[in-house]
Amino acid sequence: MTSGLEHATVQMFPDEITIPGTRIRVQPDAAIGQDNAAVLIEAKGTRKAAQFQKTQLAREYLALMTGPREHKLLLIIMDTAPPVRIQSAGRLDLFDGVKAGLQELCSAAAFSAADGQRLSRAIPETVCWITWQEIRAVVANAAVHYPCSDVSLAGTLRRLAEGVTHAIDWHSGPTEMALPPQSGDQL
Repeated sequence: MTSGLEHATVQMFPDEITIPGTRIRVQPDAAIGQDNAAVLIEAKGTRKAAQFQKTQLAREYLALMTGPREHKLLLIIMDTAPPVRIQSAGRLDLFDGVKAGLQELCSAAAFSAADGQRLSRAIPETVCWITWQEIRAVVANAAVHYPCSDVSLAGTLRRLAEGVTHAIDWHSGPTEMALPPQSGDQL
């Protein structure tokens, strides 16, 4: 998926996706598209008690899997590592969280049992997760170690990285760096 990444399109809060042949709709938090690859992103808030609706992950997974692209990834961004909280199902492994609503949606979409089994088997190679704190660490580390001789570009990258890390700190709750920049402060 990294080949041709400079030509990828990124959409925050893209239009709703309707699963073909159904009235089932889903709106991921973000989407990244290339000619032959698609990534849907579900970003759970940083509240510890956040949970997914019973069929939420399965809807996003089906929307991705019924799409036209060859390479597909459903990225779940969470506050903590799995298990995940699924409404009416409790705490489940992430893959089981996707499966929790998959059978119901496959029935509603009139998919065959074989299609449902194929979709279920593809979950481990299609669904992944990362935490907000891991994203913060990667961004902060990249900002420090990115080799750039252009002073202006280096400053822009540093400010972007600081914006991301400050936003994660702010939304993650009280920490030493939990306050947003004051107006007039330079990032």
